[in-house]
Amino acid sequence: MTPDGLVAERPSLALALLHSLRVARSVIVLVILVGLVLPHVVADLAVYEPRWTGPAWFAGLLAVAVADGVLVLRRRTWGRARWPAAAFVLALSVWATALLPASALVGPPHQTLGAVGWFGVLLLADTGLAALLGFLGVHVALTVVQLGLADRLDLLTAVDLAVVVAATGGFQLAVGTAGAALDRVAGAATEAAHRQAATVTAEEVARQLHDDREERYTRLRDSVLPLLLGIGDGSLSPADPDVQRRAAVEAARLRRLFAEEGDVVDLLAAELGSLVDLLDQRGTEVSFSATGERPVPPAAVRSALVDAVAPVLLAARRSARVTVSAAGTGVLVGVVTDTDLATAVTDVPMIESVGPAEISVVVVGTEQQTWVEVRWSPSAS
Repeated sequence: MTPDGLVAERPSLALALLHSLRVARSVIVLVILVGLVLPHVVADLAVYEPRWTGPAWFAGLLAVAVADGVLVLRRRTWGRARWPAAAFVLALSVWATALLPASALVGPPHQTLGAVGWFGVLLLADTGLAALLGFLGVHVALTVVQLGLADRLDLLTAVDLAVVVAATGGFQLAVGTAGAALDRVAGAATEAAHRQAATVTAEEVARQLHDDREERYTRLRDSVLPLLLGIGDGSLSPADPDVQRRAAVEAARLRRLFAEEGDVVDLLAAELGSLVDLLDQRGTEVSFSATGERPVPPAAVRSALVDAVAPVLLAARRSARVTVSAAGTGVLVGVVTDTDLATAVTDVPMIESVGPAEISVVVVGTEQQTWVEVRWSPSAS
């Protein structure tokens, strides 16, 4: 399984659980409204005066429940609109309670007493348990005030109110608490997935780096050992300019490989910097600049870029200039040296492509100076 798959699977599972909980809340509220509240509204139409007020407050609650269902289907949340919606539900509850005669309060016609709390679960459970408790508390407090205004704060009514609040509020708090707990579980699952993905990614990167370095060590052995053996057995003369140039190129490659062992962020600049260090040690006046934010070339492309400019750069006699910059979506490496053009043309490899990425090499110069431009532009695929 890829690291991206690890990151995606667990959070997506947590999100699916949270979405399923939202669906359950929406279904619960719609079932309560249509299956429990609506029959009482129809049966108690005569209690309301005028009669249309009963269906009116019910329609208002149903509209909020339907709007939540639409948001759930679209996988969207109420956002800041949850607070005006909660205030609207409380206002409907106060209105519906005020429409009832005092004798009907905390009785079967008083359906908002038990139903409105579910809208707190619907609208506020995602924001935390405190908001839900606040909503339920405000709803009960408003009901108590209206009971007092109707002179219905007798002991029997208070007991009935406590029973209804405990029964319905207990279920509502249980659902709200489950949502908060599931949200914490989702967060923990997401964090664990990211940690595991980071571990897998680090292991994969380390393995790829190891394989790449092993491959490069093999290539270096194929090029460095014949050179050292030739110098050792006398078949190659250290005084030969070609041998000196080959030795400088191989030394630069070794330094580049050793530079990668450190904690280097810009490997391309580090590898070019190793070439610049060699020129400095030889007494060549060289300037080096790496500017702008650039994409990171793959290892094979990075080696090709450096290998394309290394021969001309190492052939510089007294001065050289190296620049690395962004070029659109790619990278541009430019080198200007006092190398003669004939040497440059024979030493610079004309690389047309490396893997899926395109590399172009342009060489311009005279008998006194050579300019090399190597450009990498990632392929469209």
